[in-house]
Formats: sequence, structure tokens, C-alpha cells
Amino acid sequence: MAAVTRYESSVIPADFMTNPTPAVRESVAPRQFHSTVPVVAVFIVSRLLLVGVGASTLVWNGGHFDSFGELVSLLARYDAYWYLGIVEHGYSAIESPDQLGASNFAFFPVFPLAVVATKAVLGISGAAAGVLVANLAFLAALFLVFRYAMCLGLSPATATLAIVLLAAAPQSFVFSAVYSESLFVLLLAAAMLALRQKWSWTSGVAAALLSAVRPNGFMFLFFAITHLFCSDRWYDALAGWRRPERFIPIVMAPLGLFAFWWFSYLSTGDAFASMTTNREGWYKTLDWPWSNIILALTHPEHHSRYFMAASLVFFGFSLLLLKYRCVEEFCFCLASFLLFWSSATIGISLVRFSITLWPIYIGLARALETRPGMAAGVTGGFASWNAYLMTQWALGAGNIAL
Repeated sequence: MAAVTRYESSVIPADFMTNPTPAVRESVAPRQFHSTVPVVAVFIVSRLLLVGVGASTLVWNGGHFDSFGELVSLLARYDAYWYLGIVEHGYSAIESPDQLGASNFAFFPVFPLAVVATKAVLGISGAAAGVLVANLAFLAALFLVFRYAMCLGLSPATATLAIVLLAAAPQSFVFSAVYSESLFVLLLAAAMLALRQKWSWTSGVAAALLSAVRPNGFMFLFFAITHLFCSDRWYDALAGWRRPERFIPIVMAPLGLFAFWWFSYLSTGDAFASMTTNREGWYKTLDWPWSNIILALTHPEHHSRYFMAASLVFFGFSLLLLKYRCVEEFCFCLASFLLFWSSATIGISLVRFSITLWPIYIGLARALETRPGMAAGVTGGFASWNAYLMTQWALGAGNIAL
């Protein structure tokens, strides 16, 4: 297989749906079949296995797991309570009595808004709606990641390996929980894929929503800017008047973040209420990345060392993107890791943050595509790690599971 390159030929012609060529007509059904079957299979198998691990853990420890409500309860824990509070009561600057300085302004609005809409349409509980939104978003994200890998010139087998690694990654059970990670992966894949296919407005809208899902969503800017300079000579890239549509995703990417800041200002008088409550309630303060890395790796609590070391492993995997000339994807991952390391004082949640950087799995799949034994070993290692963390999640050991 040739090395990954930029594929301008992957852009879908404007008249594709209305006047496809005979060759395209013949290939559409097989392509859809080859993408639908592995994606749906990976989603169903990975989710059933994770739920099985969680249910078995509860039963083994004297609990019960014989109803849909208990399934929802298993997937609605920890930070899910914050999201469900927003769903039921909206945003409030009132501090949590159990966590001084903490308020739900630490959590961005697009995911809870999607849950509110689903709850209203289907007439189900907020928790059930949250589980449904998360799982549907993850299924859709797997389709887009698969398509993205194909657009980079990878084979269907390698694209399938990429989504298997994503679904098996440690802590990937949060993609089915009442958390925003699955929606983040979906919108990031949509924004990146649309930009590579020159759908500027689609990319811009997805990027704007992305920055209102999680604060690191605005790091898409680094992908978009790098893509602009990789696609053109630097002086052509700066000549915005020639093709201004190329700048639409760059301009729109931070709009979701700005909108939440404006809403926060109108609600509390503090535009940066999310950062304020993270600092006061979760003790997250910005520092140099290397300072936080050293602090976490030398911290007396073993879970801090574990989270930081795990994030460094994932960063090592991201270097494979450079090997295969996926420069834009690597720049996005690098910027994201620097942000994570700058704000995570003792490394909490770094694994959960890292697994949303799905281009890592494309680079890893590309490296493993001709090494089936090693691919099986890495996948098995991921799945075992993930299963262990799922048991800790089910048992309530949040300091390890999150």
C-alpha cells in the first residue's frame, strides 16, 4: 500500500447524486456495504462486551442487573450528573454543596441541548435520552472515521482496524455513557472530513458546534490552518481574497466557544465562568505543559502518574501521523495534548481526553496493517485495559476509571 497522501480526487463531484457515471453507479452499493457492515458490527460487539463487563461486575459484587433502568444507571455516573442537572434545570452559578466552587458552567452546552431535544421528542427520561444520544453519536462517528480513513487512501481492512482500535481503546466505554465525548468525536470527524472534501460551510458549522461541546474543540483551528498551508504555497494561502471560502472553517471554529462565553457573561457576569469554576471547584490552573508532566509523574498518588504516563503513550502513537504525512492531523493532536497537559494539574481524566483524538488510531492502524499478530496484540491490550477500567467504573472507583 502506498503511503498516505493528500487525495484531492476524493472530493465528490457536485453532480454526483444527480448524474453519477456508470462506474460510480456500480460501485456505490458495494462501497456502502463494505462500510456499513464493519462499522455496525464494531459498534454492536464493542458496546455489548462493555455492558457485559459492567453488568457482570455489579452482579459479582452482589448487585442486580435485570432491567433497562439499571443499564441506564450504569451509564449515567460521575460527570453525567452534571449534564443531567443542566438537562433538568438549566445552567446555574450556584455551587455544589458537595464540591465547593464547582458549578455546571464547567460543562459546555451542545451535548445537554441534544439530550433535551431527544427527551422532549421521545418523552423519555433525561438519563435514557443521554445514553441514546451518546450511542447514536458514537455509531455515526465510527462511520465518519471509517470514511475519513478511506479518503486518506487506506484500505477497507485498515479503516476497519482504525475503528476497532477506537472502539476498544481504554475508557472508550464513555462513548456510550452520558458524556460528551462521542458527540465530540462525531463533530471533529465531520469537520475534518468536510474540510478535506472542500465543503467549507459544512466544515465551519461542524467546527463551531465542536467548540461548544468541549473547550478543546477550538483546537480544530490548528488542523484547518495547517491544511490551508499544506494545500497551497504559503503566499497563496495568505491571499484570502482569491478564494475566501477556504477561511470559512477557520473563522467559524471558535464561534461556539465565543457563544458560550457570551451566554456565561449574560448569566453570571463572568464570561469565563467555565474557567473560574474549573479553577475553584476542580483545582485546574494553567501552567507550562512540562511542569505539569513532571508534577504528575512525581506525584505521590499513583493514579496521577498513571493518567499522565498513559497520555504520553497516546502522544507517542500520534507521532505515527508524521510518518505517514498526516501533518494536519498531527498538528491538531499536538495542540490538544499541550492544552491537556497545561490544564491538568495532577493528570486526572487524561486518558478520557486522549481517546477522543481519533486520528491517532488511523496512524496506528496504518502502522499495524501488515502486522496482523501485532495488530491483534494491540487490540487485545486495549480491550483488556478498557475492560479493567469498566470494572472500576461499575464499582465506583472514579479516581481510576475517569
